[in-house]
Amino acid sequence: MSAPKPTLASIKRITSAEELKTAMSHVFQDAQLSLSGHRKLVIVLKNIFNKSIELGNEEYFAMYFTKLVNKILPLKKGEKVADRIAKFCSAFVASLTRDELNRKQELEEEKQAKKGPNNNSDEEDEDDETSKISGKEQAEDDDEEEDEEDTYTSLFVKYLIHHLLRGIEARDKSVRYRVVQLLAYLVHYIGEIDRELFEALYTSLMKRLTDKEPIVRIQAIVAISRFQEFNLDGFEYTNYTKIGSEHVREQLIESLETDENAEVRRAALLNLAKDQKSIASIIERASDTNSINRRLVFSRIIREIGGMSNLDFEYREFLLKWGLNDRDESVQKAAVKMLTNVWYDSEDKDLLNLVSRLRVTESKIAESAVSEFYKAKPEYLATVNVDEAYWKELNVDRAFLLRTFYDHCNENNLYDLIDANFPESIELANTLEKYLRLRIDHFYTDNDTAKAYEAYNEQLEIKNDETFTIEGARVEQTQLSEAIYDFEVRHKQLHERYMEVRIEEEQIEAGFTERDESYESQLTDLEFIIEQLLLIAKEFDFSDEIGRRKMLQIIRKSLTEDKLSKKLTSVALKVLRKISINEKDFITMSTEIITDIRDSYETEDETFHSAISGFGEDGDEEEDDDDDEEEDVDGSSKKRKVQPKLPPDEIVVRCLTITQYVLELVEEPLESHVSLGSIYSGLVNYAINCKDKYTLHLLGLNCLGLFALIDKSTARDAIATLYYEMRQSGEEVRIIGMKAVVDILSNYGTSIIAPNVLFMYARLFYKSLTSFKMPKLQCVVAEGLCKLFLADIFNNSKQPTDDNEDTTEYESEKQLFEALILSYFHPLTQANEELRQVLAFCIPVYSFSHPQHQLRLASVSGDCIYRMFNDQSEFVKHQSRLLPSTVVQQLIHWCDPNNLVNLTQFDIKQQTSHIWQSVYLLQAVEQDTPRSVKRAIINNLNKFYLTEELESKVLQGLLDAIEGTRKCIEDNSNDPEYTLDKLNVKNFDSFEATVKELLEISLAREKEAEEKNHRSRSNSILVDLADKEDSFVSARGDDEKEDIDIKLENDDDNNEDDEDDEDDEDDEDDDEEQSEVKDDEVDARQKEINESLQKIDDLLDQEDEVEYDISEEE
Repeated sequence: MSAPKPTLASIKRITSAEELKTAMSHVFQDAQLSLSGHRKLVIVLKNIFNKSIELGNEEYFAMYFTKLVNKILPLKKGEKVADRIAKFCSAFVASLTRDELNRKQELEEEKQAKKGPNNNSDEEDEDDETSKISGKEQAEDDDEEEDEEDTYTSLFVKYLIHHLLRGIEARDKSVRYRVVQLLAYLVHYIGEIDRELFEALYTSLMKRLTDKEPIVRIQAIVAISRFQEFNLDGFEYTNYTKIGSEHVREQLIESLETDENAEVRRAALLNLAKDQKSIASIIERASDTNSINRRLVFSRIIREIGGMSNLDFEYREFLLKWGLNDRDESVQKAAVKMLTNVWYDSEDKDLLNLVSRLRVTESKIAESAVSEFYKAKPEYLATVNVDEAYWKELNVDRAFLLRTFYDHCNENNLYDLIDANFPESIELANTLEKYLRLRIDHFYTDNDTAKAYEAYNEQLEIKNDETFTIEGARVEQTQLSEAIYDFEVRHKQLHERYMEVRIEEEQIEAGFTERDESYESQLTDLEFIIEQLLLIAKEFDFSDEIGRRKMLQIIRKSLTEDKLSKKLTSVALKVLRKISINEKDFITMSTEIITDIRDSYETEDETFHSAISGFGEDGDEEEDDDDDEEEDVDGSSKKRKVQPKLPPDEIVVRCLTITQYVLELVEEPLESHVSLGSIYSGLVNYAINCKDKYTLHLLGLNCLGLFALIDKSTARDAIATLYYEMRQSGEEVRIIGMKAVVDILSNYGTSIIAPNVLFMYARLFYKSLTSFKMPKLQCVVAEGLCKLFLADIFNNSKQPTDDNEDTTEYESEKQLFEALILSYFHPLTQANEELRQVLAFCIPVYSFSHPQHQLRLASVSGDCIYRMFNDQSEFVKHQSRLLPSTVVQQLIHWCDPNNLVNLTQFDIKQQTSHIWQSVYLLQAVEQDTPRSVKRAIINNLNKFYLTEELESKVLQGLLDAIEGTRKCIEDNSNDPEYTLDKLNVKNFDSFEATVKELLEISLAREKEAEEKNHRSRSNSILVDLADKEDSFVSARGDDEKEDIDIKLENDDDNNEDDEDDEDDEDDEDDDEEQSEVKDDEVDARQKEINESLQKIDDLLDQEDEVEYDISEEE
C-alpha cells in the first residue's frame, strides 16, 4: 500500500470512507505479523472507529471490518496469520466493550452525584421550578446523546455476530472452524444483546457440538462453556429451544463422556465447571482411553477441585486405583504427585491425617498409595520414630502405617530403620497376644450386644441358605422346562419366594441398630489391627528361638480357640507356615488344629471324636448301615453301637476354612501328607453333599478344587463332580467350579478328561461364556479360556483325522475360540467392563505370543465376520452399532506378523497369517454377507502384510482365492449386495496386482535358488556314472578307463565330504548288478555308458567352474 500507516494525528485528518478503508487495511496488515503489537493496533483501530462515528460512516466501518475478517475464514487450522487476526478481533471487541462499561459506570456515578441531599423547602422548590425543569431537559438531552453514542458499540458487535452466524453451517470445514473460533473469543465480551440474537447464537453453537469435524466441536465447547457463567435459570424456553445453565452443563457432560475424539473430551474436561453435579463425570476421565486426558485429571483438574476433603471417599479411591495402576508412566507420576503434593499439603503435611482420609479398613488401594508415598519421599523415612508409647496406643491408622513402613523397609533392605523402630520377636508376640485378648474381651464386655450380633449373622446365614436353595431350584427348573408341564407356575412360585426372602433380608438388615453398628465397627477395627501385626510377623525375623516358640504358641491357640475371621485365619496360617520347620511340620500342626476344633464339640454321651469320626465317606451308606442295625436288634434288650452326632455347621465351617487356606500353601503332592487325605474323605465330601447350606457347600467346592491340584486321582473325580454341580447350581457355584476346572486343566491338561466327554466340558464353557445374565461368570470363563488357549492346552489348530472323536474335539475348540472373539465385539457385553478389559488384554497377548496363534485367529476371522453381520446374527438382533470396517481392522491388527514377539525381521517376513486371513475374509465376501461387509473387507485388503519372502505356492493360493472371489462377484452382478463402487474395484484390483507382483518375484527367487542348487550338485552326476562305468570295465580299453578314473579322482577330492555316503551305496549296487548281468545286456549297457560319457565331456567343456585338471601329486 502506498499510503502511510495511520497514526493518531493522521486519523484526526480523515474525511472520507476511502481513507477509513485504507487505515483499517493497514491495521489488519500489521496485526497478522505479530501478537506483540496488538495493544497499540487496538488503540489505533478504536480511534478509526470513533472517527467513523464522527463522519457518520459507522456502518461502512462494520461492513469493511467483516470483509477483512472474511479473508481468514477459508484458512485451515494451524495458520498463524488467521489465529493472530482472530485474537486481534477479540481484543478489539473486548476493548470496545470495556470502554462502554466504563462510560456507563461514570454516567451512573454522575447521576448519583447530581441527586445528592435535597434540603430546600417547598417554597424554594416552587421558586426554582423553572430552572429545574430546564436542567432536567438538559440532562435528558445529554443522556440521550450518551445512549446514542453507546449504541454504536452494541450495534457493531451485533452486526459482527450476525455476519459470523451466516457461515456457521458452511460446507467448508475451515470456514465453520474459523467462525466458531471467532465466536468463542467474542462470547466473552458481547455485553448486552437482544433476545433473538442470543437465541440464534446459543442454538447455533449447540448444533456445532455434534459437528462431524472434531476441530469445530472443540471450539463449540469452548464457546458454549462461557454460558455456564451466565445466569440463564429464568430464561424462558421459546421455539422449542432449551436454554439454561443446566442444559449447558448437560451438553458438556455428554461430550465429555461420549465423544470419540480425545481432544474434544479434553476441551470439555478443561472447560466444564467443577461442581457437585459434574464432579462424577470429571473424575471418571481418570480411566479415559487417552493418556493425556488421564494425566490432566491428576495434574490440573485435581488442583482446581482442591484437597481431599472436597472429594468423597469413592472418588478418592477411584482416582488412586486408576492413577497408581495406569499403564502409562507419565500418568502414574502425575497420580503420585497428586498424592504426595496436592493431597499431602492439604492435610498439613501430616501422613497420619492423609492415611485417615484413605479409610484403610475399607480401601483396597491404600497400601499401594502409602507405598508410593514412601518411594516418592524417601526423606520422610528418616523422620519416623516408633517408640514404646506408639506400640501401646495402636489404632487402625497407626497400625496400618506401621505395617506399610515395615514392608517398605524390608523390601528395600533398610534394616537399620527396622532395628531402630521395631522390637524383638518376643515383644512382637506379646503385643499380638495383647490385642488378641482384647478381641476376646470385646465379645464378653457387652454380652447382650454380642449375642444379638451373632443372632443377626445367623439370621442372615439362614436367608442365604434359603436363597441359595431357591436359585438352585430355579436352575434345575430351567433345564427341565420341556419335561415339566407346569414349568411357568413353578418358576413363578420360586421367583415370588425369592423376592420374599430378599425382603426378609432387608428387614433383618434394617433391624441392625446403631448399637450393633458400633459393636461391629469396634470389632472390625480390632481385627484390622491384629491383621497388621500378623502381616508384620509374616515377614519378621524369628531367628530368636524363644520368640519363635512364643509366636507359635499364640498362633496355634488363636486358630484353635479364638474363632478368627477368614482374613485373620488366612494371615495366621501364613505366619504358621513361616515359623514351621518345613511343610510336613506345617501340615501336621494344621491337621492337629483342625482335629482340636472338631473335638471341641461334645456329643450327647459326653464323648469326643476325631476330626473324621463324625463324617462317613457316603452319607447314604451311613443311613443304610443304621437301618440294617435297627433290623438286627430284637427290642431294646440289646444295645447297638451309637453313631456319633454330626457337629454343628459352625464347627465344620471353621474346619473347612482352615483346610482351604492350608491347601493354598501346600506345594507337595497329597501322598506326602496322609492326614490331609482323611480330611478330604470326611469334611470335604460332607460339605459338598450339603447342597442346601450356602457357606458350607461353597467351602466344600473350594477345598475340592484345591485337593485336585495336589493329587491327580482326586482331580479325575473332582472335575466330574464340579461339572455336575455347575450344571445344577447358580452363578456363585459356577464361578467356583469354573476356576477349579481351569486350574485342573492347566495343571494336568485335557488328558484328565476322557476324550468321549471332552465336548461336554467345551459345551459348558460355551454356555457359561454366553450367559449374559451372569457377567461375573463370563469374566471368569473368558479369562480361563484365554489361559488355556495361550498355553496350547486347547489347541484347535490341530487338523482332525478321520476319527469322529478328533473331529468333535476340533470343532468344539474352534467354536470356543470363535465365542471368545465374538464376546469382545458382542453388544450385550458393552456394559460388562470387566469382561471387555479381560479380552482387550488377553486376545492381543495370545495373538502376539506365537505365529501359530495368529494362524489360529486367522482361521476363524471369516466365520466371525459372517456370524456378526448376517441377517440372523445376534448382533443384528440386538441392534449392534459396530461398523464392519472397525471389526476387520481389529482382526487384521491381531494377525499382523509385525506384532509378534521374539522373532527376527527375516522370520516375520515369512509368516503367512495375513495370507490365510485374507483367504478366509474373501470367503466371507463370497457368502451372503451385507454389502457393507464386502466393501469393508475389500477396502482393507491392502493393509495385509505381504512380502516377497513368501513361498510361491502360498501366493498362488491367495491369487486363486482372489480370482474365485472376482468370479463370484461377476456371477452375482445383478445382486445389489454384490455391487461395488469405483473405490472398491480400485482397491481390489490394486490388491490383486500386488499379489501378482509378489508371486513373480517369489517364482524368480525360487528358480534362481533351484539353479544354484543344481550347479552345486552337478558333480554328483559324474560320481554316479563313474560307478556304472566300473561295472563294465571289460567293455572299454585300459587307456580310456584310466582317463575317466583320473578325471573323477579330482572331482572326488573336491566333493569328498558330500559324496562318501553315496559312493558306498553305489558300490554295493554295482556289486549286485555285476553278479546278475547277462551277456546279452552287456552291449546295451556299454552303448548307454558311451552316450553318457559323451554328454559329460560336452558338459565339462561348457562349464568353466568345474576344475578337471589333474594335480601332479596325485
